Amino acid sequence: MLFEIAVDGDGNHLVLLRDWLIAKPAIRRNATVGLTTAAAARGTMGTTADLITLVADKALDVGNLLVAVAAFMQARKQVKSVRIRRGDVEVTVTGTDRTVLEEAKKLLEDGAP
Repeated sequence: MLFEIAVDGDGNHLVLLRDWLIAKPAIRRNATVGLTTAAAARGTMGTTADLITLVADKALDVGNLLVAVAAFMQARKQVKSVRIRRGDVEVTVTGTDRTVLEEAKKLLEDGAP
């Protein structure tokens, strides 16, 4: 499973979230987490990293990913939203509401392989 994760705010939040995710044992055991750039327009140079890529095996519980993102946002109040894309499905996490996180989990699990 490939997830692309974008954080509102500056690039520092992106690096901090990547480090936060790597520090979570359930994610570290079941996924490779890195930084990348979105595809640059033809004829332009790329920019600095603006996405986290998370390549996960089937043992990763998407709920663990969402809870880790929500906990990061709770710790970093200046981060107002985090977008997570899997295939054609994109969800935006804006808080820690359990119902919203469960709905996001269902959408991401049912997304493209």
